[in-house]
Amino acid sequence: MYNIDMKSVKSSFSLIKYLDSISKLDLSKLTDFLRLILEIKNEFDFDNAYVLITYKTPKNLIEYFNLNLKCQIIDMNDIDKINNPSLIVDMMFLTKLKVSLINKITSFKVDVISIGLHSGLNYRNGVRSRSFQNKLTVNFFNYYLGQYYNDSMNYLSKEIVISPIKSQIDLLSDENFKNILPKRKRNTNKASYHRVTIFGGSKKYLGASYLSYLSLTSLICGAGYVNIVVPNSLINSYLLKQPQATLFPFEDISGNYVFNQSQIDEVISSSKVILFGMGINVNLETYKILSYIITNFLGKLVIDASGLETLSRYGLDILLKRKCEIVLTPHVGEFSKLISISINKILSRPVKYLKSFVRKYKVIVILKSSSSLIYDGKNTSLNISGNTGLAKAGSGDLLTGIIGGLLSNGVNMYTSTCLGSYILGYAANIETETCLEMSIVYLDIIKGIKKVLNKLFL
Repeated sequence: MYNIDMKSVKSSFSLIKYLDSISKLDLSKLTDFLRLILEIKNEFDFDNAYVLITYKTPKNLIEYFNLNLKCQIIDMNDIDKINNPSLIVDMMFLTKLKVSLINKITSFKVDVISIGLHSGLNYRNGVRSRSFQNKLTVNFFNYYLGQYYNDSMNYLSKEIVISPIKSQIDLLSDENFKNILPKRKRNTNKASYHRVTIFGGSKKYLGASYLSYLSLTSLICGAGYVNIVVPNSLINSYLLKQPQATLFPFEDISGNYVFNQSQIDEVISSSKVILFGMGINVNLETYKILSYIITNFLGKLVIDASGLETLSRYGLDILLKRKCEIVLTPHVGEFSKLISISINKILSRPVKYLKSFVRKYKVIVILKSSSSLIYDGKNTSLNISGNTGLAKAGSGDLLTGIIGGLLSNGVNMYTSTCLGSYILGYAANIETETCLEMSIVYLDIIKGIKKVLNKLFL
């Protein structure tokens, strides 16, 4: 991490004022920045580099590039004066760009580096229209959501953040998870690491393989043992799918659960963690079961998939009567149903809608997308690990299983949710070392989970 005194910086405009307050001749306070730029100079071709500026661009930075790097300084409105560039330096400081300017920058077909932030992106929510691809962004600011959300990641190759001030959003990295897993004592057994109970499956969504893989991820992430609750009439479909998991046959009619209080009491009395909703049928009986768990279970509850749709259809206020800690894991489409607001509106102001929901219902929510937001009422984290290999049915089930395993180890709800999201994405990234993103499947991710755990904690 590079160090610059950023205490007085509150916004891009105060940053400009801060930089301009530094003497044009005395750049001592920018030593680390200058060192970084010199390192960058060795990686990029500055021989015929052009720097695009606007009225926002700090004058001392213009002078530095002009005197020390011999770049040609061009106002963005004079971009037609650029001739055969070897490099374009974007120093336009978040100026809103016309499509014609973006097209011109793209037409040069040379590397682009951005100083400040990648101009053309909406720093609040990510670009929703066209921008230019760059090779590197040197960011003076906070971790802004718009640098990593919606379409923005299509245009940003690599970013270096120089000593950000305290950001409202924590960008997850390996550093977030140092020493969070409790050390295991030698004299322990499976009961020491608790039971994860998976409540899912139905005649419509049999999902025997899904639930077995989900249970396996919980075991890999530390659960002592896993219990899979399934409709009694479907029990044969689940036998031996995952030999390390036990099965609990639950009362049903034609493959769909029926509320049975004594059976639910038996489940919740023996469980520390319950994962609810994967492949379950959405109906009033399911809502009765989920409501009873929410209002009677004293452990940790993760609600996913059809469990979320059940809440959307039959009522969210039951969450206000909870006795357990709860994590909801909606993707944007599921969240849209939960709050009855369109997907486009959510994507335009994701933090706003996420915080509003969490503050009302007092639960933790991970809003899943290509970049995922996690909020618990106090802390906001952003996970950007992962790739399109996860754009397949069932990836969310694996995430739920990972979170369940971490919770069984005693890791708190918020950290388990953040780490679970990070592990899943990181596992997909690792697997692209040996296969295409489009070819990644469940078993690849499960292998990748072990590799990630080794890298983080071994």
